[in-house]
Amino acid sequence: MKPKNQLVTALLSLLVLLLMFGVAAAGVGAVAPDESLIALAKPVIDALLSGNPGRAAALALVLAAAVARRYGSKRFPFLATDAGGALLVLVGSFGGAAATALTGGAAVSLGLAWKALLVAFAASGGYATVKRLLVTPLLRPLYEKAPAWLKPVLALVLWVFDQPDPVSKAEAAGNAAVAAKPPTGAAGVVGEPRDVE
Repeated sequence: MKPKNQLVTALLSLLVLLLMFGVAAAGVGAVAPDESLIALAKPVIDALLSGNPGRAAALALVLAAAVARRYGSKRFPFLATDAGGALLVLVGSFGGAAATALTGGAAVSLGLAWKALLVAFAASGGYATVKRLLVTPLLRPLYEKAPAWLKPVLALVLWVFDQPDPVSKAEAAGNAAVAAKPPTGAAGVVGEPRDVE
């Protein structure tokens, strides 16, 4: 293919991608916020009817994560926690990544599962997922019970994950500045009000 044709193909592909995002964004507003279980199960049923059980299983993971998040938190309080939410996002992202690869013609394999897991890890916010699923529930309690030789390693890992996020740091600085010099309101801008005779 000539370089000119490659450029045209790349630009047309980019245009199609932008149009697809526009259509998807418009479609998000049209979806009712309270979908029924049948609407959530439709892609799974479609995949089964089209004779693709692998894709149906992957889409069933997405369905299971959505149902568990929506309805399961009442029965299982863990699902309403940060760790439960991170786990459900990881499971749903894994199912979505696997279904996408299977739709594209990939075969069910360990390689597909590994790649889908990597995509799911990135999609779920890898750092936050590790913090919510491993560091907070497992490593923090383990630190107190750990032998002396392991405590420095755990202290380093906990230090990495305990760094304050920039947003909360900026909010704290703003609150401190307001507390140090409270706003004066309109009187500080135009002066004290006086009666005009």
